[in-house]
Amino acid sequence: MAISHENSSSIVPRSEFLNDIAGQVCTEGGLGVPVLLSGGPGWGKTHFLKSLNREVTGRKQFLTLFFPFDEICFSPDFFIEKCRQIISDAVDRAGERFSGFRKKHSGTAVDDLFGMIESAGKKCGFPPLITVDEVAETAVLKSFPGQGDPLRRFLELSRAYKVVMSSAFPSRVIEAAGRAEILLEHYTVPAMERLDVEETAAGLSVSLNAGQFDNVSRICCGSPAYLGALLKKMKTSGSKNPVDAALEELSPGGGLELLCRFSYEYLVQRSRGQGIVRQLLAVIASMQIRSGRINLTSIAAELDRSLGVTKDYIKWLLAVDIIESREKEYRIKDDLLAAWIRLFKSGCEPSASDIEREIKSLAAQVISSPAPPVKAKARLRVKKKTVADKPEVPRDSISRKIGHDTVTYVVHRPQRGSGLEEID
Repeated sequence: MAISHENSSSIVPRSEFLNDIAGQVCTEGGLGVPVLLSGGPGWGKTHFLKSLNREVTGRKQFLTLFFPFDEICFSPDFFIEKCRQIISDAVDRAGERFSGFRKKHSGTAVDDLFGMIESAGKKCGFPPLITVDEVAETAVLKSFPGQGDPLRRFLELSRAYKVVMSSAFPSRVIEAAGRAEILLEHYTVPAMERLDVEETAAGLSVSLNAGQFDNVSRICCGSPAYLGALLKKMKTSGSKNPVDAALEELSPGGGLELLCRFSYEYLVQRSRGQGIVRQLLAVIASMQIRSGRINLTSIAAELDRSLGVTKDYIKWLLAVDIIESREKEYRIKDDLLAAWIRLFKSGCEPSASDIEREIKSLAAQVISSPAPPVKAKARLRVKKKTVADKPEVPRDSISRKIGHDTVTYVVHRPQRGSGLEEID
């Protein structure tokens, strides 16, 4: 189960949103509720977690521990050894020496991790602040004997600590939290807004007029990784035209092309049925540039599959957050990635005119941004569930007046699973 946060009254700049998350973690007393930040590849989650650790380390307030699960979850032994090194380095920075476990190994990698964290906290005298990049990658450990459900176990043990996690697959984390009856605070990291784009351009000494700014914003679709690649190209090439720079960067081997290729492979490889989901993504990407509804019936007709089978395929893609559902219609969330799929996954080599057509279409279209999340310092108190409690509705909305803004909290209480089975 998770609490998701939305704000319909004002735009929260990305930098301000992340600063509020950091302030919430550092200033509030008690253990609190684990925080989950979600966003696709290149969305800045890792950068934020590292920045949070650097900011907190100097305060001597917590023993700060950063675990890049996407880099260490290859086997239980490798995982434990890398976690031991990370904890040892953190204890050394605190002026102590880490001796390892104070109790016998439990036999599971996640239990051993928290055993080391407990020992390190007692040694330093500071409460641990645990930050985990791509927490859903613990699923890799599940394939090894005796490891059980590593993600669920991590969430169960994390309740005794302050924990901030990130994941490109939030539905999987929320589903695991539901199985363990653990409450999470889930925030979707917002897309880059105008102020964020202006600050990034100024930092790279790239000046943009109003028209260029609009083109850059539309081409990059709110992604920090896309924005950085495009602005750096404009700076090094001396080009004043974002469209020309994007044409070079989306050509084979260009910065935008490589970023799209990485996102595509990263998300598809973590889905099920890789062959069919690649075909399904190509179908949806092609349908996005046509007129008409992209619903279950139309997708099934394009694939020449039954509605039931197509529904399963869509679930797999929703689970890795590469597509989104809006009023029973589906689309690839990242418009630049959808363009890349049409160009490079259509079965034939794209021509320069094909790439130019896609870039100009992106630069000209009006993109509707999703509702940004509320500032993280606003919190919702949820009463503990008792045996006598019965679920009234699967989704509740509660509004609060915070300063001049009206904040709407959406509380999700899935009765089972992640809610992906609700698609139609």
